[in-house]
Amino acid sequence: MELHFQGVSRGTTSNGGTSTLFDIMRGNAGGLYLNGHSQELIFWNSDQSSNRTDIEDNINTFYDVYTEPVAPLLLNNYPGAAAAYSLRRINSSYQGSAVLVQTALNTKGPVYIGFDSNNDLDTTSLATYGGSEDVVVAGWLDQSGNGNDASQATSANRPKIYDGTTGVVTENGKPAVEFDGTSDYLSNAGNLTYTSGLSIYSVSKFDSLSNTERLFCDDITGVQGFFIYSSSGYLQVNDNNTG
Repeated sequence: MELHFQGVSRGTTSNGGTSTLFDIMRGNAGGLYLNGHSQELIFWNSDQSSNRTDIEDNINTFYDVYTEPVAPLLLNNYPGAAAAYSLRRINSSYQGSAVLVQTALNTKGPVYIGFDSNNDLDTTSLATYGGSEDVVVAGWLDQSGNGNDASQATSANRPKIYDGTTGVVTENGKPAVEFDGTSDYLSNAGNLTYTSGLSIYSVSKFDSLSNTERLFCDDITGVQGFFIYSSSGYLQVNDNNTG
C-alpha cells in the first residue's frame, strides 16, 4: 500500500493478511482517537493505484476540494470495494441507508437516515429527528454490498453528526461525522482480506496533524497490523513490522 496526502506520496508498506477487526478513527489497542471530521472511507482489497487519480477526481467533484462539477456514483465506475462508508450514495445498487443514528442522551430510539433525491445525506430527516438534541452515529453502513457495517454500541463513544444548537455537522459545506479525539470510534468485526493489495481513499480532516491520531487501524490475528495516523505535521503509514 502507498499512502498519498494532498497528492504527495508519504510512504509504502508491503504488509498483507486478513484483518479480523478494524477500527475507524482510533488505534485498536485503545487511545489515539481522531479529533476531526470524516465524510468518506472506502476500502478495495485489491491494488487500485492505476485508478488513483480518477478516484480522487470523483471524490473531489462531490466534496468540492477544489472545484464543483457533478459526480457520478463512485462505485458504479469503480466496483469491487470491500467496504465503503459515505454520507453520499456511491452505489446505485445499494438500497440501504447511510447511517444509523440516535440522540446522544438516548432520549429517542435509533433511526436510519438515508439519502435524498440528489444522492446526498437526507439532512432534512436528520434535523427533524434531532430537533434541539445532539445526534450521534451508532452505525455507518457499508455501501459495498458486503455487509461490513461499522458500529459503536457505547453511547459515549459515538461520533456526532448533528448538533442540537447549530444543526448538521458539516465540513466544507457537506455533512460530516465529528470524532472528538478522545473516545469516539466505530468498529467492524468482519474479515477484510487484502493479500493481493489494498487501496484506501478517505475524505477526512484532522484538527491538527501535530497530534498522534489514528484514521484507520486493523488487527491481524490479534495484533495491530498497519495503521494510518497523523504525527509531527504529517499523515503517515506504518505496517507495524518496524514500529
